[in-house]
Amino acid sequence: MKTRQLTADEVEFTLTVEADDLPVRGAFDLGDPEETKKLEDELIARLERGDVWAKCIIKVTAKWGTWKGDDYLCGCSYRDEDQFTQDQYYEDMKFRALENLNDRISVTVESLKELLVP
Repeated sequence: MKTRQLTADEVEFTLTVEADDLPVRGAFDLGDPEETKKLEDELIARLERGDVWAKCIIKVTAKWGTWKGDDYLCGCSYRDEDQFTQDQYYEDMKFRALENLNDRISVTVESLKELLVP
């Protein structure tokens, strides 16, 4: 039994963000040690103010019914959600989350074949 692939129009996408617990120092390299330190100091200050977008893990989920597929981006830094959703990474992550959702559904359908009664 073959399953058709869901399309982006058929699923609900959600975006969640959480703080990345890896250290800021050493996570970025701008090629200039002074510029890198300046960026690190800025990100640390933002994190201390509670700005989770300073250094975060982003999860995009594609949902259809009770089924979910996810994609993650770790160790990133954005000004805010608007900046991220305008970035090509967001579209790429939606695509991969949808792929993950379709894969999960296909695997389950294949597994359930054993239970079908002729």
